[in-house]
Amino acid sequence: MQPGTAFSLNSLIEKAVFQTEYAINLTNISGELLMVNRAYLQLYKFDSEAEIIGKKQNIIKSPQTSATVYRNMWETIMSGAVWKGELTNRAHDGSDVFIHLTISPVIEDGQIIAFMGLSLDRRQQIILERQLFQANKLVLLHELGTGLAHELNNPLTSLLLETDYLTEEMGNASSEQRESHMRQAVANIQSGVKRIKKMTGQLLEYSNSNNSHDLEIVGIAEVIQDSRLLLDGRLDSAKISVETTVDSALEVCASRVHLRSVFQGLFTNSLDAFLGSSVEEKRIRISAKALDNGCLEIHFQDNAGGMPEAVALQVFDPFFTTRKDRNHSGLGLTLARKIIGDHGGKITALSSDGWTTMHIDLPQSVSHKP
Repeated sequence: MQPGTAFSLNSLIEKAVFQTEYAINLTNISGELLMVNRAYLQLYKFDSEAEIIGKKQNIIKSPQTSATVYRNMWETIMSGAVWKGELTNRAHDGSDVFIHLTISPVIEDGQIIAFMGLSLDRRQQIILERQLFQANKLVLLHELGTGLAHELNNPLTSLLLETDYLTEEMGNASSEQRESHMRQAVANIQSGVKRIKKMTGQLLEYSNSNNSHDLEIVGIAEVIQDSRLLLDGRLDSAKISVETTVDSALEVCASRVHLRSVFQGLFTNSLDAFLGSSVEEKRIRISAKALDNGCLEIHFQDNAGGMPEAVALQVFDPFFTTRKDRNHSGLGLTLARKIIGDHGGKITALSSDGWTTMHIDLPQSVSHKP
């Protein structure tokens, strides 16, 4: 077209929408697709509009995104407000699509008549985040490995003693009392083997990046208990008491590996904090309760002296650490916030009267209809 050619405003808007590199879609209030642009088709790997126009937007829905995210999304946009967030969708070929999504209600005469979605591709950001998570895994594995020899030594020593006892008793005449002792020895051996198997299994599971993003229904009490498995020796050596008040019925839909790593990191942070603390009675308190809004409220607290307000404001910043002498990455709490956020929750740090509290909100595992 020649310079100076007149264009109608509507024509310009239409061309801009269809030619922009950002994926744009328009749906009715039921979520049926009315329009998509070229970038949307490319992002989700469709050949033409005809493949998806008139179909529900959930044609690209992925199980990798928490149902709570979708529920919050619909509650927000149906109220007339703009929703913004990060989620995972699924392309036509089954591959994951990582986006930052903004959904804006389209309003006419005070009524919502449609929704416009604008998606920004986050693929490169996700790659970087996963690289950072892998780097932090190495740091955390080092921390866990520090106490692994101690943790394995106790059950292995017990196993050797029990097997020595059984070997000796097998050559003696049987008696009812001796049989009872032998049965207890066998039970102790079984318990020790199970503990070792669980510890090594947890390390293998954590080091395997292929399953770390799988979502499942998990009990918070179980996740917290498992997160202590490789740290109990260090907690005992430091004479730190751990008080846990968490109902076993409280569940979330989450990546077990990622959620466990959050609490392992919190335990490790508390252990480090107590190194520089003069408090005599060292305590960690963990509690969780269900709230009326469908979330779980979890408090992870230690009395290692608290932290200055300026530190509390920075603890989630990338590479921020007060323990440079211990070769800390400064990524632990940054990734904890990312993991909790990916599960539809949030984490904040509070400090008062010598106590540091990590306040975590996570959506409960409940069914709903988006």
